[in-house]
Formats: sequence, structure tokens, C-alpha cells
Amino acid sequence: MINRNTNLNSTVLYVDDEQNNLNAFRAAFRREFRVYTAINAVEALKLLKKYPDIKVIIADQRMPDITGVEFFEKVRFIYPHKVRVILTGYSDISAVIDAINKGQVYRFIDKPWNHEMIKNTVSNATEIYDTRKTLHEKNETLQKAYTELDKFVYSVSHDLRSPLMSILGIANLAELDVTDTKSLEYFKSVKGMVNKLDGYIHQIIDQYKGAHGNELLDVIDFSELINDIIESIKYHPMAKDVRFEVEVNQDSKFVSNALNVQTILSNLISNAFKYQRDEERDKYVKITADIANDVAIIKVKDNGVGIKDEKIKEVFNMFYQTKTKNSGSGLGLFIVKDAVEKVKGKIDLSSDYGNGTEVTLTIPTN
Repeated sequence: MINRNTNLNSTVLYVDDEQNNLNAFRAAFRREFRVYTAINAVEALKLLKKYPDIKVIIADQRMPDITGVEFFEKVRFIYPHKVRVILTGYSDISAVIDAINKGQVYRFIDKPWNHEMIKNTVSNATEIYDTRKTLHEKNETLQKAYTELDKFVYSVSHDLRSPLMSILGIANLAELDVTDTKSLEYFKSVKGMVNKLDGYIHQIIDQYKGAHGNELLDVIDFSELINDIIESIKYHPMAKDVRFEVEVNQDSKFVSNALNVQTILSNLISNAFKYQRDEERDKYVKITADIANDVAIIKVKDNGVGIKDEKIKEVFNMFYQTKTKNSGSGLGLFIVKDAVEKVKGKIDLSSDYGNGTEVTLTIPTN
């Protein structure tokens, strides 16, 4: 029998093999809860399937065909979010305690039950159910958002970069057929903008990977990693007049998250060659890496424009940009800071405005 008072938030299924107990429970709480009753486990499972709005299940421990704990063992796999309460006599206490310890029930109530105790238990259990349901729904929504974000990042990395590289290739070919100085200047500007936009895309992807990447560890060869980074940027228009010096001292195995370490070094080296002074004849970026005693100490030094003292604390903030012609998206050093935290490292920056900057990175091995 069912009480259908739809104004009540707490929805309870009471299972007991004695009809008098079912009648008494329904009479006692019909004005406070929406009550469903079942005289055995089979009927209870039918009601749970028919009425998904049931939030709390109260079952008597002593029933002839199946105990309350055994019933709940079945229920928790089919309806894990529903909150389960055992009604029991003192003689069954050991079985109930075991059930609670295994996470099968929320709590137990002594027989004969007390009206206020039932009322408070159902009220608390309803709050737990609503919280679980809300959390489950939010997790599903979040998972869908992550899936859409994955698709977006793929689109950014593939669908956007492909036409950009095509534009760059066409501009390079066009330059070969043009001798007019003004036209060459236009093509140079187009190539610069394409490379700048491609850099933004790389930074967005790096930030996404750093935020959602896994914790897989890799053995890192710093000489190989740094040389790969330099090889990938040596044809950048702003790197063609820059001298790169690399010194790596690594005699021991170093383990960390290679993606995060690569993200850090790529951004630091990129900043070092992009913020050079036009009037400097000997532009350089010096990278040294010393790996010993389970610690990697890496320094990236340049003789570029430098950073004013009062601005040094701001450069790691998201979207911070310098007021120079080479100013980027403001994401580079923010991404670096985030990646450094993920590898449990430390980063220090010192700069002599007008004469260059030096960044010191300290990373422990895992």
C-alpha cells in the first residue's frame, strides 16, 4: 500500500514480513514522508523498479526468506545511491555492525522503533541521498564537458594548425617570386603573424595537457630533450640571429613527467629568444643543466630586454604581458609556473633590465 503525498521530499520504502508493522509504520509517518511498504524482498524490488523516486529504504533484519542485510547486499549493487537503514533487535547486533562496517547500510535502529529517531534518520538520509544524486549529476555533466573539451583541443591542434601551416608555406613560396621590397615586407609581416598565432595555439594545448595530463613518469635525457626543443624552433624568424649554447651534465637517471618538463623548458627557451634587443649584435640563449643527487638544476640565460624589478613578481600571472612589440599571449610563464608545481619543482627568476634575464629551475627526481 502506498501513500502518495507528493508534497513530501522524503520518500521511504519500509520492508517487513509482518503486516501489522507495515500498517503501524504507514499510520505513524504518512503525514511526514511519502511511504511505500513491502511485505517481502521480492515485492520491495518490484517497488524500487516501479518508483525510482524512493530515496530511503528501511528493512527489518529478521525476515523468513532473506535477512535485511542480505536484502541490502542485493540492493546496493542495483541502486547504489539509495540510503539503507536496518531495523533490528539487540540479538542481531553483531550482524548489523558487520553490515555497517562493510558499507552496506547507513545506520541501524533498535526495535521497537522510536518515532523521533525514525523521523530524524529519514530526514538525514534524504539529505545524503539528494547530495549523492546532485554530485552524480554534476560528475556526469563534468565528464561531458571534458569530452567536449577534448574534441575542442583536437580541433585546435589539428584543424586550425593545418591551414596556418599552409598559409606559412604559401607565404614562403611567394617570397621566392617577389623582388619588390614593400611586398617582401608584407610577406614577412604575414609570416610573423602566422607564427605568433601558432605559438598561441601551442600554449593553449600545453596548458590543457598540463591541467589534464596523467601522472605517468618517464626517464628524461636532458641533452636530447633540450636539443629537440632547439631543433623545433631554430627556423623561427625571431631565432635566426640568436646563438644557442647548451651544456648538459647528466651522469645519472632522472625520472619525472616528461610532458611537464618539456612544457617548462619550451616556454622558457621560447621567451629567451623572443625578447631580444634589436640593437644587440651577439644575441644568445645559454642553457645549462646539471643533474646530480636526484636533482636537476637548469638555467636559461639570455642577453635580451630584461624585466623591470617591480614587474618580476607579475610575470607568472595569467595574461600578464610586457609592453614590447614581441609581447605574447600572457600564458607562457603562467603555464610554466603551473607545470613546475606539478613536478614539485622550484623556479627563480632574476633580471637586469636592458641586459637580460636568467631563470633557474630546480626539479627533484621521482
